[in-house]
Amino acid sequence: MKNYNELTGFSNLFLEDSFVTKISELGNEIVFYMELVLAKAHPFYQPPKSGEQYCYKNGRIVFSGVTSAKWEDRMHTPFRDANNEEDFGNIDVLMETDDGVYKLHGDWGELEVISSRVEVLWD
Repeated sequence: MKNYNELTGFSNLFLEDSFVTKISELGNEIVFYMELVLAKAHPFYQPPKSGEQYCYKNGRIVFSGVTSAKWEDRMHTPFRDANNEEDFGNIDVLMETDDGVYKLHGDWGELEVISSRVEVLWD
């Protein structure tokens, strides 16, 4: 099994402190729209903005070539924070099993997905 930080393009990210802002499924693609937390070693890292604890950068986690997606307890209603911004919580777990299944879970639900590719794209 591989934890997300062992996947190509995921090093120096902290998904547990990042926020899912939207989840989209279209055709054979599942996209998690994110406010991603970057570690200091990430090439896009900048000091946190005033009033923020971390360096955030908008991006997407894209599963393409999806051949199977099994959702459990999917939440469709976002949370509202003190600033009246909406999100679906964090990605608490993202791992790839030895047989190529990606397993994810967080406040938004649980997902098992088989796809030909997973990547982080930056906005």
